[in-house]
Amino acid sequence: MTNAVLTLDEYYLFSGYMMYEGTSVPVSGASFEIDGTEVRNGSGKTIVTDTQGKFTISMAKGQHTVRVVKEGHTFMHDGSTTLSG
Repeated sequence: MTNAVLTLDEYYLFSGYMMYEGTSVPVSGASFEIDGTEVRNGSGKTIVTDTQGKFTISMAKGQHTVRVVKEGHTFMHDGSTTLSG
């Protein structure tokens, strides 16, 4: 297949800010997994939180387990949550 364009008609955006519990200190450089697979953008780069802890992830509609990951860090609930969209 050449010159194929794939579109995802049914998706939603999951976005927010990662902060250390009980603080307003952002967690920068954290990455994400959806259903155990590292989240990457259209260019193949890993999606990470910015210096303000902000992130936006596009995912297919349905139920998914989203997990935040950062080396040397432990997050509540193993950094996981289940989303349905």
